[in-house]
Amino acid sequence: MLFKLDENLGPSIQRLLEAAGHDCSSVPAQNLCGKPDHVIASVCHSESRCLITLDTDFTNPTRFPPANTAGIVVLRPGGSRARKLVVQTVQTFLAYIQLRSIAGKLVVVEPTRVRIYPRDDVD
Repeated sequence: MLFKLDENLGPSIQRLLEAAGHDCSSVPAQNLCGKPDHVIASVCHSESRCLITLDTDFTNPTRFPPANTAGIVVLRPGGSRARKLVVQTVQTFLAYIQLRSIAGKLVVVEPTRVRIYPRDDVD
């Protein structure tokens, strides 16, 4: 899959995704740090990349409708953004996408569960 990491995720997460066989670019690599969320969303759309972020603003489907995107993934590692929990959350996501497509979906990933909107027909 094609992913774009938001500026709130570091190079170790990019390496983790690439080690799993995914093409991954980042907001910092494209000098997009500090740009408004709608600009990041637009760049992801134009590149057909799924955005992966810790920014909960992207969970608002009226502001960022996922339908015509490659997917929007919001990581929710819990009360802490400790690297260990973020890595665990990304690993949960990687296990999930082996089984399903996320194109056109909003995916909220916690360390031990995945919520997808709109819901899949198959559990």
